[in-house]
Amino acid sequence: MRNMRLVWRTVFNVVIGGMALTVAAISYGRASQPDALYFYLVGLLTWIFGLGIFISRPDDDTAHISYLMSVGLLSVCSVNGTFSPTEQGWQAKFVPLFQFIFTVFLPCLFFRCFAVFPSAKRFAMNRFFKWWLYIPAVLLSAGVSAAYLAGNNYEKLFFLIDIRPLRIPNILILLGYSVAGHACLAHTWLFGEKLRQRKQAKWLFLGIGIGTVPVFLLHTIPSVVGLEFPLGKYSAYTLILIPVCYGVAILRHSLMDIELVINRSSVYAIASSVVLAVYLLISNVLDKAFSLKYPESADAVKYFSILIAALLFAPMKKRVQEFIDRYFDQRRYNYRRTLHSLSETLSTMLRLDELSETLLNQLEEALQPEFASLLLIKDLEYQVHWQIGDAKKLEKALSELDRASINDKPEGIGEEGGLAVPLLQKNDPVGIILLGGKRSGKAYNAEDISLMEIVSHQTAISIENAIMYERLRKQVDLMAGAHNRLVETFRQYHLDLPPEKPVAEGEDIISELNMIAEALIGSSEKLRALDNAKSQFLLNVSHELHTPLASIKGFAQNLLDGVLGEIDGRQREYIQRIFWNSERLIEMIDDLLNLSRIAAGTIEINRINLSLFPLISDVVSDLTVIAEKKEVSLTLSCPTDMMLFADRDKLTQVIINLINNAIKFTPSGGKVSVHAEDKEKYVDISVEDTGAGIPPESLDEIFERFHQVQRAGSGKSEGMGLGLALVKSLVEIQGGEVSVQSELGKGSRFTVKLKKDA
Repeated sequence: MRNMRLVWRTVFNVVIGGMALTVAAISYGRASQPDALYFYLVGLLTWIFGLGIFISRPDDDTAHISYLMSVGLLSVCSVNGTFSPTEQGWQAKFVPLFQFIFTVFLPCLFFRCFAVFPSAKRFAMNRFFKWWLYIPAVLLSAGVSAAYLAGNNYEKLFFLIDIRPLRIPNILILLGYSVAGHACLAHTWLFGEKLRQRKQAKWLFLGIGIGTVPVFLLHTIPSVVGLEFPLGKYSAYTLILIPVCYGVAILRHSLMDIELVINRSSVYAIASSVVLAVYLLISNVLDKAFSLKYPESADAVKYFSILIAALLFAPMKKRVQEFIDRYFDQRRYNYRRTLHSLSETLSTMLRLDELSETLLNQLEEALQPEFASLLLIKDLEYQVHWQIGDAKKLEKALSELDRASINDKPEGIGEEGGLAVPLLQKNDPVGIILLGGKRSGKAYNAEDISLMEIVSHQTAISIENAIMYERLRKQVDLMAGAHNRLVETFRQYHLDLPPEKPVAEGEDIISELNMIAEALIGSSEKLRALDNAKSQFLLNVSHELHTPLASIKGFAQNLLDGVLGEIDGRQREYIQRIFWNSERLIEMIDDLLNLSRIAAGTIEINRINLSLFPLISDVVSDLTVIAEKKEVSLTLSCPTDMMLFADRDKLTQVIINLINNAIKFTPSGGKVSVHAEDKEKYVDISVEDTGAGIPPESLDEIFERFHQVQRAGSGKSEGMGLGLALVKSLVEIQGGEVSVQSELGKGSRFTVKLKKDA
């Protein structure tokens, strides 16, 4: 289904692009003003950039909308090529109607594009947003087209089709959607999650804003109301800033992958040329062979040649792609070897220094950065643990690194094109891999970033394993030292027995001490064995399960993203199941490790004064999809100004576990409600459901590890029985309490009690 959607989208864009170029050529042929060529070139250049963005990300909605925007701007830049409704011929109908539609739709596409760039704003996630957004444009374009066909002349004023009956609605739509689109773009510039996205939005805002506002204010609007500014006719020249700033965003801030565009464009161009040559050859040969004896076979020969050419296109494209990859993109195979080698290395090393050195050396060999460094969190700060390469440039990059802006994806840093790759384990930061700019001077492309995303997951897991191994090894060494001291003390005491004591009595004392020593040694050995078993279990969980599961998840995600080529619907379904189940297993293992960290007292708590409503609101919004799939109503009641003193990440995990638990045990048609109440010094957060309830005999055991409530007729519950145990532990280490009230057949209510102030 997804592949067919991509095919139809590509076909649609090809057809629309061809029509736009045809319209531009016809319109240019009628343009009389001397600077018309300038505006046509601006529109054509912007269209080329839009096409490149779409080619680099054909399955991305934002890239698709951006391409349609470029078609609209190409129509806008078709200046002074107006037609009259009284003219005869298809051009007088086709060209104006095409320009009407795309000129009117351009503001709507502009608003839609930057409402979802680079990720959808909250209001744009509404399922009806993209439909009602276009309703005014549909009505206006239909009205403008009807007015023209009815005999009304028009004037084309760049972004405005001035046709008398619909002049005011056109201005209102243009002004309203343009302002809204610029506001969305400015929001991304100022508040975007990633530095690279903010820089992209900055240049797009400058180019589109400075490029279009002067022509709109000084030329379009005055022309409509009958005014003329002395310099108004020159304002349109600022349109050149649109492709210029697009170019800056592309070249400096990776708005599109130029190498990938060249690769794919080369493949299609070469394959199409070869197939066309084959078509002409077959058509010519068959025509000469049959035309003399069978003149009526001309059409059959033509259709047969087209069929042969169509059948040849797919295999030809595949062969050309392989050639292009070998000739221009050989490093892709190096990346695969690098990824395989790193996977093997990271899964076997437990010494942190050895792991760090090997990791950076292999990344240096694959990506050729000027320097590479591994930063780890120590004492709540990022500190350099290992580094290779140019130390001076590393020091400069560290001074430019905005640690607060690094979230969950690789982020560009500095003016020299460096890359900061966050290392996250269960959304908790572990460290950062910092890479300098490439020695070749090229920017990091999409394939480099994809490699680093996979490596970052495996590295974070391996670092956690190595740190845990070091801690456990120190504990084992301490136990071994205590055991040796005990034996040594016993031997010293045995040798220093007072000589004046009777031998028999001394022998009795020695015998008793031997028995005690043997018992202590036996207990020590048993404790060591138990501790080793526990240590081995944790290592096996993290090393033998976590690492390969993360690899499975990463490779499944790559397959879903089409890294190795397109996959059909049946394959996507099975790979999606692999991805979901590996994610579920990783979450179970993380719960085990979190409980172990809490028991060992090694988990870090960062309690701050935070606003409760945005936190709970985001969780409820994310889990609404799960509730809707099960046909369960999920509601929230929380004062917007409520504050409390807690660890944001740990509290989020608590609320997610409680809501997920409530949804899981609530039947279709039931309700789950989340409440927050102010209790003077405390805040009560409760999650209430209308599920089957908990038997009274299980209420005292509900928060124990591995305990699962057995409900009549429901069979064995899913999961490992760790969710509520983790909730209780995370609440108690923050100085809070958690309680439950339940009644069979009516539902349950879990309440978390936390302090409002420190």
